[in-house]
Amino acid sequence: MLVKNCMTPSPQTVGPQEDVQSAFHLLKKHNFHQVPVVKDGEIVGIATDRDLRVGLLKTGLTVGEIMTPNPVTLFDDVHLEVAARIVLKRKFNAIPVVNHENELVGIITSHDIIERLLGRSEAHEEPTRARVEIPAGVVFEDVLKTFQMSSDKLLSFIKSEEDGSYTFWLRDCDFDKVERNLKEHGLDGVKVTIFS
Repeated sequence: MLVKNCMTPSPQTVGPQEDVQSAFHLLKKHNFHQVPVVKDGEIVGIATDRDLRVGLLKTGLTVGEIMTPNPVTLFDDVHLEVAARIVLKRKFNAIPVVNHENELVGIITSHDIIERLLGRSEAHEEPTRARVEIPAGVVFEDVLKTFQMSSDKLLSFIKSEEDGSYTFWLRDCDFDKVERNLKEHGLDGVKVTIFS
């Protein structure tokens, strides 16, 4: 799943010369927690509600004076798991999304990421989570195909940086069929642990 399929497209923005009070009212009006700062079509910063609250303590400040400049951004064609890792590691609430011309095209929040990884956007039922350990020499794509053939839907997957195992989120997966298919394709060294 790509970031562009999960983000909020064409988000509200402010310019660096806008006064802090106006920007703060914009956030409150739309119930945002941060707003991208754009100049000449390119993102130059991000202003959070905390930044703006602090800025309100002094009169006459502009957004450009209180924003975080040169924010971390994501390309719209990266996988959702990349966004999830950045949000987790950097403790961000949102990340601006750009195209390869560095134009702001969207914003993705931690809530968007969690919702998609849990599959809540497509169904209210909780997906099954499985830990998949793939031994050396086994091609990941072959294992992935086996799960796709044995499930109603493979919602998402993520690789652990600690031990190299994968976590798969699946809907209506026949794990007996997974086991049979793994053996039939010579992939019986793959270890699957199902989490309740």
